[in-house]
Amino acid sequence: MKAVLVLFQRALRVHDNPALALAATRGVPVVPVFIADPEAWAQPDASARQWRFVAESLGELRAELGALGAPLVVRCGDMLSVLEALCTEHSVAEIISNDAPTTQWEAARNARVAAWAEAAGVAWTIAPEGQAVDGPEGLHGTGAAPGVIPEARDLSLAFDPCPGRQRGGRSSATVLLRAFGGEASSRLSPHLAWGVVSAPEVADSIVARRAVVPADDALARSQFRKLQANLALREQDHATLRNKPMMESRCLHSAYEDLWQPPPPKDRFRAWEAGQTGIPFVDAAMRGLIATGWLPHPLRIMLVSVAAYHLWLDWRVTGPHLARLFTDYDPGIHWPQMQAHAGTTGVGSIRVDNPMKRGQLLDPSGAFTRKWCPELRDVPDAYVQTPWLWDGAGKLLGRRYPVRIVDVEEAASAARARATALRRGEGFEREAAENAGQAVFSLGEGEVPPTKPPAAPRRETSETPDQLSFNL
Repeated sequence: MKAVLVLFQRALRVHDNPALALAATRGVPVVPVFIADPEAWAQPDASARQWRFVAESLGELRAELGALGAPLVVRCGDMLSVLEALCTEHSVAEIISNDAPTTQWEAARNARVAAWAEAAGVAWTIAPEGQAVDGPEGLHGTGAAPGVIPEARDLSLAFDPCPGRQRGGRSSATVLLRAFGGEASSRLSPHLAWGVVSAPEVADSIVARRAVVPADDALARSQFRKLQANLALREQDHATLRNKPMMESRCLHSAYEDLWQPPPPKDRFRAWEAGQTGIPFVDAAMRGLIATGWLPHPLRIMLVSVAAYHLWLDWRVTGPHLARLFTDYDPGIHWPQMQAHAGTTGVGSIRVDNPMKRGQLLDPSGAFTRKWCPELRDVPDAYVQTPWLWDGAGKLLGRRYPVRIVDVEEAASAARARATALRRGEGFEREAAENAGQAVFSLGEGEVPPTKPPAAPRRETSETPDQLSFNL
């Protein structure tokens, strides 16, 4: 009897999985497969922290599928070679996978797989996302050996400690989904990025939860609305990468292609990536990201903006570094967001973030900043974001904490002047108008397309950036 192979990629779930649901209707044995392709995990946007999250999710997915009668088959190797072997071994006539935005490398690999499948007479069906589907009540497996879920070292991934990383798996995702009651962030973004939960499932949950929120709880109702808006913007960003697959390597507006030439000294990038710029809120954000794999959206904006404008670093250099650090890295969101906040879309006004004001607004007590930059523990609250203005700076800067690598105000003014001059070029507005029709917006709950600076979050100023988040 012919079999159908379900290829799991970024939909690591049984519930509301269109590909799995479709395979169950075929009436033939099912081979659920995840392929850990070492070359895929050697790409510059991949990291061990991401793999560990995926591996935890695969462990729970295997158990769920096993309970249905067809445990998850995990193989480590080149995707094309693995698929060819499995299809031959189990007489597979059809491969079914879910639709998802891909990087340029993934798209090229998938094209090779598609060419092989066509030549081999194996159908490859892409199940569309968007409509919620019921999970199968049972599956008829083929008895394929499950295989071992590899460790990060098996994929030659570099040592990447991340003590505060969120744990993967359906159980962790459902706890978050059930617990969300309108807080600043649901913390579901890594689970959505890897498809442990689906966007329709989260949307349905929000509708149900909003229905029972008391009418006088304006904050909770507002946060539910923002989460709904974020889900919609997530789909728009995904559509952007599908329409513009070059977004990870080419500026959406061609006028920006050579803006960062010649490149700045390498020490600027090294300082930024290590959280050693001497700009406290920037350093705290980067160090927090290194340790936890997650940041609230306003701090993500700041890291990208400061890198692109103040440090004059090309977003194509900083983008892969941030991608590796984000446990919730989703190429369909990451690359449109990198371009939106580096200003390369040409849409809206020039927005140069002010990291000192950002820190004073979101962390007035300095608690978050000092948590990740303990060198600043003795700096008074009034100077924690601007220690160079403190009368004790001589004993601190250049000793326990670095001297800032740029004058923030001067760097911002110079960057804004360069960007303004570029926008005056012939044909700029015409191409910008064309880009305005693309979904390249700021993925913040309740935020609007970048036609004006983002509004300050309406929260008590005693809260920290850990709470003041507008991510999924």
